[in-house]
Amino acid sequence: MALEANNVLIKSIDIGAKEWQAKTWNGLTNFRGVWIWTDGVNIYCSYGDSHYQLDKATSTWQTKTWSGLTNFYGQWIWTDGVNIYYSSGTGGSYQYQLDKATSTWQRKTWSGLTAFSGDNIWTDGANIYYSDGTWVQYQLDKATSTWLSKDWQGIVDLAHFYGTEIWQDNGGTIYFSNEEAQYELTPSIHYCYKGDTCQWVKPYTITIKVTGYPTADIKVIIYRSSNAKGQEPSAVYDSSGGESSYVINVASTSADGQQIVGYYGDTLYVKAQSYSSGSDRYNIYGQSYTVTGDGQLSVNVSHSVTCSSCNTSVLKNTCNIRCTTNLKYIGVCSGASKTSGICEW
Repeated sequence: MALEANNVLIKSIDIGAKEWQAKTWNGLTNFRGVWIWTDGVNIYCSYGDSHYQLDKATSTWQTKTWSGLTNFYGQWIWTDGVNIYYSSGTGGSYQYQLDKATSTWQRKTWSGLTAFSGDNIWTDGANIYYSDGTWVQYQLDKATSTWLSKDWQGIVDLAHFYGTEIWQDNGGTIYFSNEEAQYELTPSIHYCYKGDTCQWVKPYTITIKVTGYPTADIKVIIYRSSNAKGQEPSAVYDSSGGESSYVINVASTSADGQQIVGYYGDTLYVKAQSYSSGSDRYNIYGQSYTVTGDGQLSVNVSHSVTCSSCNTSVLKNTCNIRCTTNLKYIGVCSGASKTSGICEW
């Protein structure tokens, strides 16, 4: 509204709170919001065998005719972001997909989970989930129409974890609210490691701390556990996306501050290797480390061993000390014999 006073144009601006006002509809005047749904373009109201489409320009609900499925309710309709589905409770016969071009509902077959209700389906903006209590938590593989079992972290009582209780604010943050149980879904970061299945994971960052002083130039090698059968674990990859085992040169403590990344819950295995011989039989402290969060891994290299002196005889040269660790090949001591660097056991 504009008022003119003393040749000055005055504009009135409503800065008050928003207000609910009575709304008048045409064609359909008595209905519930839970029955309203959209195909991404049009707005519909579906309850039982009564169906309407909204003409937004005139606020008029016009009768709508569907084929294939004629008796259904809007609260069980959902979308994967592209297609529209109807899923109503037990029995695989109540699963349909909408052909929007022909307004026809066609039977839909799912794998992994075949009987479910659309009102418990929700999305984090990228993935589709179904949540219906303790043993019914799934994530949809849209490419294959397969529901895969989903393991949620942080929820104490999954028995009351339902999709109907999940909501999000206008900033996209997702919440679960069920009386005293209140949760926020924190975003995870997608890391894809070569040789592993890509998955949504929470990464860790471990800073390496070297203690002690080695008596020879060695390398510390960190491995990430990938199995429980004793085979050589797969490599931990560094933050630059390297493919090999993570190697730290520890001729001095200058290696402090180097970092590795991986999954929470990993077990890291540590071993040492000599620069020259390639032997990895050094026995060092800090051989394993269970990752519980970002932190520090200390590796003690103070008791690495080298050959200190040699006895020389006509027949052979051998080290005059017995190995105090499981190191067999230390290196070549002074002398010409090829066996001069082999420890006696």
